[in-house]
Amino acid sequence: PRPTMTLWLGWVFLLETALLATSGAHDAHTTPVGLVLWSHGRTASSTFCASLRDSSQLKYCQKGKETFSGGVTEEGLAKCMVDGDRLTHIKPRFLDKPGLNSTSDLMRAIKRSNVNTVIATYRDNELAHELSRFELSIFDGNVRFNRTRIRYEDDELRHAAAAETYCGDFDLTWEFSKRRRAWRDGVRDALRAGLSVKYYSFFNVTRNLCGCVQDTLTAVGLKGACAPRLLETTHSHNSTALEFRVGEAAAACIRERLDHPEYAWMLDDNVTREQPPPESAILPPI
Repeated sequence: PRPTMTLWLGWVFLLETALLATSGAHDAHTTPVGLVLWSHGRTASSTFCASLRDSSQLKYCQKGKETFSGGVTEEGLAKCMVDGDRLTHIKPRFLDKPGLNSTSDLMRAIKRSNVNTVIATYRDNELAHELSRFELSIFDGNVRFNRTRIRYEDDELRHAAAAETYCGDFDLTWEFSKRRRAWRDGVRDALRAGLSVKYYSFFNVTRNLCGCVQDTLTAVGLKGACAPRLLETTHSHNSTALEFRVGEAAAACIRERLDHPEYAWMLDDNVTREQPPPESAILPPI
């Protein structure tokens, strides 16, 4: 019997797919791949980057994952990406340092450095992000109260420092908006610069790490079996109550300032630890 038109089109599709796959595999061996992760800190970036690196032939630039923590320059990007398959993590705050200072200049420079793909990840639960940042600052020795460097185990001093921060002039919702805007500006300008953007939510990265790794490698024509690396998971106490993490006074101030439908869901201890954020709260990339 003669093949049907549907079957014929199916054969053509399979042939084209095979040719594209062959071309992608060839390019992976002949054309260096450059990848840039665009995200804030405390967003599973170390886990994601290390897993991408260990699952492929990707390597960090000269100074490790955050080569550009002291500032991003076009010359530095070009040097980073010139030799083999490279991966680097650029945070929005790096643009406050000497060098490139706008997301538009950054993304155009990334495009000129032979990078075609930017990975963008965002932590929708901005309160969880902020508390993780606060706790890491304590572990790094960067939080003081009455000139005393705080140890996390010292509940009294930790709670006093948290109350001073979150009951003082620190505007949580303004800070959330500032971080969100900086990240979105980068995504928007990456697309304007002609870069491909792969977006993953924090929940997706932490719950489906290998899926995100394989999806990224496939998108840029690289091969490799997922080798997950779980890093920087010990400094955040996501499984404990807000009152334990920051104390009664700071917790009360945080709850008062986030008493709005846009933010109130962030106070649910189960969200992002066991459940994804509510669909209405998930931020689109742009």
